[in-house]
Amino acid sequence: MIISQTNNVGGVNLNTTGTTNEPSNTLSKEDFYKLLITQLQNQDPLNPLNPDQMLVQISQLGQLEALNNMEDYMKTSIDYQTSLNNLAALNLIGKEVTAQGNIVYLDEDGNVELSYLLNEDAQKVTISIFNQDGEKVRTMEIGTQEAGERSVNWDGRDDEGNLLPSGKYTFKVTATTADNTPVDVITCVTGKVVAAEFDNGNLYLRLEGSDQPITLDQILTIEQENS
Repeated sequence: MIISQTNNVGGVNLNTTGTTNEPSNTLSKEDFYKLLITQLQNQDPLNPLNPDQMLVQISQLGQLEALNNMEDYMKTSIDYQTSLNNLAALNLIGKEVTAQGNIVYLDEDGNVELSYLLNEDAQKVTISIFNQDGEKVRTMEIGTQEAGERSVNWDGRDDEGNLLPSGKYTFKVTATTADNTPVDVITCVTGKVVAAEFDNGNLYLRLEGSDQPITLDQILTIEQENS
């Protein structure tokens, strides 16, 4: 049971927060002031209301009202931001985007572009490719690369030179500097946005030919249409 904070004004209880198992009525600001005026009009001249206690109650009511207003403001802000995100997602349909991701699809022609972002210049870059069972099928040693967006073409073959079956693969990129310090790397996928969908209240985008959902905050670049 949650016990509410109850204060006494001139012998009348004011429930300011919380709930109990007992039925209770919530006083609005208008109700409180009406009650206060009634108390003042009918107070015993020989035993008047304590001014300090009255000021405390008014202060508590003001604090409660401020908290309620803040809660309403936060809810409105969240609803507004959600609406903006939904509108942004709809505007992205049909556009080419680059987003964080590491799933690629090998088709019959056997060529896949692997994209990634290097946070700084790298002396050594290594790309590892895995099949749907999580087995490493190819390791590509790239060598020195400058910071920025980079891409490497994978011919769809394993380390033995055998052409791998078409399907879904994942890749991982590791990089180090000249003194063997790790370099931050973000793997990327590129494609046309074909759908926006909701799952458990979360908004996701779908790229053409991919079943990997992406969120708005995973998008790195949006291809601008030619004017």
